[in-house]
Amino acid sequence: MLVYRLNEINDFKKINSQVKAYEVNEAFPDVISIENILVNGHIKRSDFDYLLDVNIKADLVMACAFTLKPVDVLLDFDLSFRFGSSEKSDYELTDPLDLNPIILGNILAEKPYNVFHESADPNMFCDEPRIHPAFEGLKDLIKTKDKEGK
Repeated sequence: MLVYRLNEINDFKKINSQVKAYEVNEAFPDVISIENILVNGHIKRSDFDYLLDVNIKADLVMACAFTLKPVDVLLDFDLSFRFGSSEKSDYELTDPLDLNPIILGNILAEKPYNVFHESADPNMFCDEPRIHPAFEGLKDLIKTKDKEGK
C-alpha cells in the first residue's frame, strides 16, 4: 500500500508501487471496479513541506450509461501535490503519509462522466422529434418562401 513514514522519505523517495484494487463505495454506482493501479514518481522534501509528483495508471470497469454493460476504461494521469502546514499546501502533513485516499479520490475525479458500451444505441431512449403544434404552420411558410426564391 502507499503509506510512508516521514523518516523513510528523508529528502527524496522514489515511488514505484502497484495496488491490486481499490474498493469503491455506493456513492459511485457507475464504477464497477478499480484494479491494477500503478503509481510511479517520487516524494521529495522541500523545507518543511513534502512534494508529491506521480503518474497514475488504473484499469476501471464502469457501467454503460445506457445498457449498464461493463466497459473497460484505462486511466493515465499525473498528480502533483504539496503536503505541509503552509497556505501553499494541498494536504495536511501527517505521519504516516497515507496516499491511498488521495490516489483513489483522484482516480474517481479523473474517470469519465459517462461511458458507452459498443453495443449501446444512442437513440435508445430518444423520442422521435416532434414539432410543437403552434409551429407546425411555419414549415409550410418556409417551403413557400423557398419556392418563391426569397
